Amino acid sequence: MTDKPRAPRKSRKSLMPTYTGRPVAFDQTQANKVCDALAAGETLTEICKREGMPKPNLVRTWAGTNPLFALQYNRARVEQTRAWSDQIVTLADDGAADYKEVQKRHGTQLVYDRQHVDRVRLRIETRKWIMAKINKAEYGEGAQNADGTPALSDQSPREMVGQLVHLLAQFEIHLTPEQVIAVQKAVTATDDEARLGR
Repeated sequence: MTDKPRAPRKSRKSLMPTYTGRPVAFDQTQANKVCDALAAGETLTEICKREGMPKPNLVRTWAGTNPLFALQYNRARVEQTRAWSDQIVTLADDGAADYKEVQKRHGTQLVYDRQHVDRVRLRIETRKWIMAKINKAEYGEGAQNADGTPALSDQSPREMVGQLVHLLAQFEIHLTPEQVIAVQKAVTATDDEARLGR
């Protein structure tokens, strides 16, 4: 009895997803609007429901294929967590609806509304959980990412560019020296603007 020939083993490279079809044009104006709204505390789903705004999947595609927008998008996400911290304080301090009027046999009484309070607690805890994942430097248990690198909001512009180049190389996307210099200039300019705005 002869052994059947084994099928050739696929290389790791062949297992990587291949992207076909028409490329989607990047729109910097729309990208700026998305990031501004994110930084104000809105969710991507809320933003993309507006007329004329891109779909959430398209925004994520931009962030996954455009290095400069990836930095802008991640910065906006960090600012989003800071906006949510203000929302959490507002939610925790607002006790106006903790009690509701209930018609009893002997008249109207104020009754503790546990369902409302539990719902507020869920909203707070959900925000806190996401904040800790996005912005570990300020809201997480540690100030580092899972790979031991500093969290985004705690990195210098040079560290951010180095981490981005390393990440892209893992997906066999290599930047030319000119592209690295362009990214460094963009990140430095964004960092300077953020410092002036604080």
